[in-house]
Amino acid sequence: MVLPLLEQHMMSKYAASRAYTPDIVKKVKVATGITMGYLIQEVGTCSDEIRLVLVGGHSSRKEEWAPVVGNLLTQWEARDCGKTLKVLTFDNRGVGDSDAPCGMYSTSGMAKDTLALLDVIGWRTAHIAGTSLGGMISQEIALAAPDRVQSLSLIATSSGSFMPDTSAYSSIFTTMTSRDPSKVTNAILAFLYPEPFLTSKITMRNVFFKYHRNMVATFAPPSLSGALGQSTAAMLHSVSTRKLHKIRDRGFPILIVGATLDKCINISHALHFKKELASSHTRVAIYEDAGHGCLLQHLDELTHELLKVIQSA
Repeated sequence: MVLPLLEQHMMSKYAASRAYTPDIVKKVKVATGITMGYLIQEVGTCSDEIRLVLVGGHSSRKEEWAPVVGNLLTQWEARDCGKTLKVLTFDNRGVGDSDAPCGMYSTSGMAKDTLALLDVIGWRTAHIAGTSLGGMISQEIALAAPDRVQSLSLIATSSGSFMPDTSAYSSIFTTMTSRDPSKVTNAILAFLYPEPFLTSKITMRNVFFKYHRNMVATFAPPSLSGALGQSTAAMLHSVSTRKLHKIRDRGFPILIVGATLDKCINISHALHFKKELASSHTRVAIYEDAGHGCLLQHLDELTHELLKVIQSA
């Protein structure tokens, strides 16, 4: 029997428990005044480098990128591209190993954090990919420093004015208030994945429960200041149509990913991107059966899409 890809990942060298150990994760103070936690993983020995920055969503830690990073590096190695792929994951302001100061956060301010981190590690340019809140931050990176963006991937995100579906609020409330790891995990599953997907195979729910339960049990939830700050940034995010056209007209490759059954950010937001960012250098992937967790639900396909966009730059 072929194991689900996420289950294979949990047994691999790229699993968060093996790849994100305290002796490997780095912390550095950046020009915006905060300390940020990050990790760079790579495959290849060539001096010619491809650099990819993964920007996480609300309350999402860098460790949660582990399945994506593992699949990216595995696929890259199998392709024998003749270049070294370096992948940066980090904790946004407000979560994980990065500072969580009190006060108002903004997606433009969090974009400045990311650019300041790139300055410290010496990455002048990079491919940028963000999911959910991370996609909002990625838009602001593209607006603030378009000359530093080699490609832009926007996954299950919005240009502004989004509201979760009413059916998602009970899950959101449980994740914010419950201290029962199993209840929190079930709420996460209900928020991220459609029920037909979780019941599509006899082991699917168990695999995804095990993965998310491990993340819940291993890592503390964000502080109140961090959670409120990131929520404010997401809810106040606004990139106008004119600004989207500015991003489009820079000419770097763009990937838009949407999920039809997304309870957090309605598919209409991906379709808005599809319309306003339409160009010869824009790709669109819409997953009809997926929810907000499309990145893990369609891990192999989305990894392939990311690599195609990177290689088209």
